[in-house]
Amino acid sequence: MKRTIILLLVLLVSACGGDSDADNIATAEPPAATDPAPEPATTTAPQPATATPEQSADAVPALPLTGNGEQIVARVNEQPITLIEFQRAVDRFHIDDISSYDSIARRELDKLIEQAVMNQQAEELGITVRSEEVDAEYQAMRQMMPDDEQWAQWLADNRFQSEAEFRLATAEALLTVRLQEYVVNIDALTVPQVKARHILLPSQEAAVQVYERLNAGEDFTELARALSLDETTRDSGGDLGIDGDWIVPDDLIVPEIAQIALAQSVGQHSQPIRTALGWHIIQTLDISQRDAAPAEIAAESARRFSEWLQEQIESADIELFI
Repeated sequence: MKRTIILLLVLLVSACGGDSDADNIATAEPPAATDPAPEPATTTAPQPATATPEQSADAVPALPLTGNGEQIVARVNEQPITLIEFQRAVDRFHIDDISSYDSIARRELDKLIEQAVMNQQAEELGITVRSEEVDAEYQAMRQMMPDDEQWAQWLADNRFQSEAEFRLATAEALLTVRLQEYVVNIDALTVPQVKARHILLPSQEAAVQVYERLNAGEDFTELARALSLDETTRDSGGDLGIDGDWIVPDDLIVPEIAQIALAQSVGQHSQPIRTALGWHIIQTLDISQRDAAPAEIAAESARRFSEWLQEQIESADIELFI
């Protein structure tokens, strides 16, 4: 059930296409839309203007069409993204402030382009999602709702027009997970950690004075206790870890403090460093490596996958028509 809940969070921010048959769901391919495009509204993507005999030659041209006559808003390596797909993606948002429409529409189009790139890469690598897997996710979600009425309400609240649309979004989310696991295979990961302390000072001038006193041989701990503005670490002589414990950058409000400590030699103290908190002098006490926690592995995997995906997008042939 935990995996289903995580997948649901992915679905709630994913763009959706139209209805599809079971084979399309199993391979996470966008289906061919059969319904006509909805009437334009203030919170949906507007229908593009098309030229008529009465309009001048400078009128806005119609969007290009697929072989089935559907309007296209973009192409990714010759694969079309239709106006209907784009409208459905934007419709997933309740846009209260119309001034935010353009930024939301652009973001949703970017997500559709990303998904198209991922689908194409998955196809090249032979990565697929079976319909049985989608069914399992569907059943797990369905069982969380006590009856058909509440299930229908959940679909409506999350702007799914049909169960088929929900299944397509599920298939694409599963495909993304499968692709990330293939591209970023992290069996083990170590995390650098540091023991460090600092002195927080109100100005560069004050920091330079303390820096010179340290260079002259005065004790770091005593200067921190006497002069540091950081009330949480002052009594411990500026120690950034709890009871002298190890820290990583994400443990601190200002991560660059730990990053600076990791970049120094053990025993070294920095020159005055300015952050959003003030002026610091940072001393490195010890550096080591530890095994990454599951959450850290997941974050690193997501970061690497994002970098890989950006490379694929930059090398793709992308045409925009809106």
